[in-house]
Amino acid sequence: MRITEAEHFRHIDEPVYRQELAPFLPKRILDAHVHLIRRCDFLPGVDPRKLRTTAPEPIATSFTPRHLAATMRHLFPSQTWEAFVFHTPYTVVDIERGNSWIASLARRHRHLHPLMIVKPEMRAKELDAEVEAGGFVGFKPYLSFARPHTGETRIGDFLTRDHLEVAASRGLVVILHIPRRQRAADPANVRDVARICERYPTLKLVVAHCGRSYGPYYIEQAIGTWKGFPNLCFDVSAVDDPETIEVVLEHEGHRRLIYGSDLPVTLLRGRHLCVNRHCFFLTERPCPNSVSPPKGAWFPMTFMVYETVRAVLRACRKRGLSREALDDIFYRNALRLIGAE
Repeated sequence: MRITEAEHFRHIDEPVYRQELAPFLPKRILDAHVHLIRRCDFLPGVDPRKLRTTAPEPIATSFTPRHLAATMRHLFPSQTWEAFVFHTPYTVVDIERGNSWIASLARRHRHLHPLMIVKPEMRAKELDAEVEAGGFVGFKPYLSFARPHTGETRIGDFLTRDHLEVAASRGLVVILHIPRRQRAADPANVRDVARICERYPTLKLVVAHCGRSYGPYYIEQAIGTWKGFPNLCFDVSAVDDPETIEVVLEHEGHRRLIYGSDLPVTLLRGRHLCVNRHCFFLTERPCPNSVSPPKGAWFPMTFMVYETVRAVLRACRKRGLSREALDDIFYRNALRLIGAE
């Protein structure tokens, strides 16, 4: 079955927003996990259309503040919004140039709060000066910058002592993408996150994607150790499993949960599935590392970002949370991290 993009949105996506999301969403959203992208920031000779990423189409095209604003008007027409923004953490991107662009955007757009992509070779003095000059509110480290980058990369291989000392001295946000095959369930990750929270109590550590827990098993193995650290939060970006979100709510309460989208990646239509402790990525159209319908078949999916919001709302309803709690999750909790409430 073939339908146009406009028909798909009108008949499948828009009813999800109008019937399931809009009646319960707060009027303000602070999206704490947004990538902004310029194709001109990729290194010379790199064609982003040929990168084998999970979301080749969104990453291959520019996603600027203008695109983000159009996306938010399209997806969340009844909400006003702000965002934590950072570039794409790829080794094929000119990170220094990308960071400068992000800082310049935040100076012009008060609703954009800039985070800096950091690499292991960056030293404390250099970092501190760049934070001061760029007005960055936090760091976004990423495992792709670890050397060597393997399936057994440790957090300390890409989030260094220099990063942590600057973040702690300035009270910055650190949005951490957990490495390793077992995600939040990996004992090394459990220990490393706890150690960071204990040693650097003045930084604000945000575990992205609830520790890459696209099913509850992974976060269940870690939450007992992580429970109670006042400087630890969890963002729900790309998490579309209500049970996973319930685990965080049960152990940490709603003030430790932060809404994030992972735009533009989550403009893909699809969702995650966890089967027997393995995560699968189901997408409407074929993507690298995903499962998609066989040729000629059609699955009527909606945007991954809608699936995340749907999961958060379902988990909150099951826990009996109030509209004030939803305001915290979708807006105030992130604002508190940067002292801007």
